[in-house]
Parts: sequence; C-alpha cells; structure tokens
Amino acid sequence: MLRKLFVWIFFMYLGCNTIISQEDNSWKFVREDHGIQVFTNKTADSPIKEVKTQMLMHTTLSALVTLIKDVGNHHNWVYANKNAEILKKDGDFSWVFYGQSEAPWPVSDRDMVALTNLHQDLSTKVITSVSFGDADYIPEAEDFVRVPEMYSCWTFTPKGCGNILVEFVLKIDLGGNVPTWLVNLTISKGPFTTILNMSQELEKPEYKNAKVSYISD
Repeated sequence: MLRKLFVWIFFMYLGCNTIISQEDNSWKFVREDHGIQVFTNKTADSPIKEVKTQMLMHTTLSALVTLIKDVGNHHNWVYANKNAEILKKDGDFSWVFYGQSEAPWPVSDRDMVALTNLHQDLSTKVITSVSFGDADYIPEAEDFVRVPEMYSCWTFTPKGCGNILVEFVLKIDLGGNVPTWLVNLTISKGPFTTILNMSQELEKPEYKNAKVSYISD
C-alpha cells in the first residue's frame, strides 16, 4: 500500500508529460481519422503497449474539466463504461472514482478504482489529470474482474483562437486471462472512441457553457 501511495504521489507531482517524454521517440503512429491521431509505444516494464491519442478541439478548459469530473456521466462518452461513481473527494483537485466496464462475450466485465489528481500550470494554463489504479482500494465486486494496473493522463494544451490540443495517454492491464497479444491488437480502439465521443459530448450546453472558478481559461 505504501508503494502504491508513493507511485501515485510521484505521478501527481511529476505529471504525465514528463513521464512519457523519456520515450517520445518510440511512439509509433498508428492511424488518423476524424482529426484524431493515434500512437502506441512499447515500454520496458510491460509487454502491454501504452496508447496516446490526440485531437485539436474548439472548446474551453472549463468545459473539459467539467466533463472529466462529471464521473456519473462517463457512460455517455468513455468507451465501454457502464457505470462510474465518486468514492472520495479531496477538494477540487483530487478524487477517487470507481468504474465498471462492459466486455464482449466471453470476456468478463471489468471494474477498477482510480486515484486522480488535477493540476494546472498557471503560466502556460496547461491542465493535466493523472489517474493511477488501486486494485485493493475496495473489495472486488461479484461478476467483475478487477483491473490490476492502470495509469492514464489527460493533457489540455491551449493553442490559441479557442483551440485546445487534447491528449489522452493510457496504459492498462485488463487482468484475468485475456492474452497480451489480443490486448495489444485492440488497445487503441478504446482511447480513440473515447476522445471522439468526448468531442461530441462537449457540445452539450452543460459543458459548452461551463465556467470553473478554480480554472484559468
């Protein structure tokens, strides 16, 4: 537990851009569609690839933050999500959430707990939201396979004229008996679909017109 806490704090304060920059040269372009670019990367610590998707969106930082923090609405845009809820909230910038995801038969549905930290660089206005899975935070649910390891990071970088570069990095071990080759074969589908759905969800008034007091747009 102490090791997990240390790693989570490390992610919180270092930020995902710094973490992945050490291996930026190894990102491999996979596809581009609907204005979304997809990359994968092999890392030394796991046979499972990490995925990076990015898209330029005409939106606001407040809209993006409001959307990702609206955990109960994840089922409308996060790939395969069937249910999500906040377990603990520590101010405006840290929270713990629980999510359940559907899987195609005969694979069992998955669930996970994620510790999340939000940060904005006041000089550049860049926002990062880093999540780190904690498989032991609560007991496993019946009929679900607990995701043993996960980290993800949203990065929102203002580009001027109301445009923001939205980047999503994900690395996840689904656990259970899903073969690694199958995970790697389909690993980009979820992040691609998620960021595409996000761009559409942001058009809803509750997000498009949002203004977050603790975020500098």
